[in-house]
Amino acid sequence: MSKELTGTEIYQRYAWRYSKDDFKFCPRCGHGLVLQALHIPDEKQLVCHGCEFILYLDPKLVVTGVVTFEGKVLLLRRAEEPRAGLWGLPGGHVQRGEDPRQALVNEVRQEAGLEVEVGGLIDIYTAPEHGLVQLVFGAVASSGEPRTNIESYEGRFFSENQVPWTELAFETTAHALGHTGYRRLE
Repeated sequence: MSKELTGTEIYQRYAWRYSKDDFKFCPRCGHGLVLQALHIPDEKQLVCHGCEFILYLDPKLVVTGVVTFEGKVLLLRRAEEPRAGLWGLPGGHVQRGEDPRQALVNEVRQEAGLEVEVGGLIDIYTAPEHGLVQLVFGAVASSGEPRTNIESYEGRFFSENQVPWTELAFETTAHALGHTGYRRLE
């Protein structure tokens, strides 16, 4: 007999990738969905003929923050895939109806146990193959003592010459750090 997975186990196994072909039933009424061109030729949408609902697969909005404290930047060593064991910026998915800046405040609090004041937008990155749009904001932490959750092995503030450039999880992390004045020292 197989045991039921916990919420954490389901979250850690979720692949975060899907396409229109993966959706078979209407989330409103349960009827079957069909791919059908509506008003734009050659651009098929998921349509339910039971309740006339159109299921649009909007890109998922993600926020990350270049969080600083006393001139150092916060990086978290990821405990989850993709790229577990490498360093990244704190952040996460924005929930429908949630302000992106508030989402970053919430994510930093959850992932690093820190309170932050969110500043301006640093950059926007897209990953169309994964259906993601990433907003990167600057933020200032109220303290320099991160306490990580299950998503990260550790969190630390790094000065420019301490940043583990060859161990960054994503190229967007290096780009975002570059936009805020951090430079790879070779």
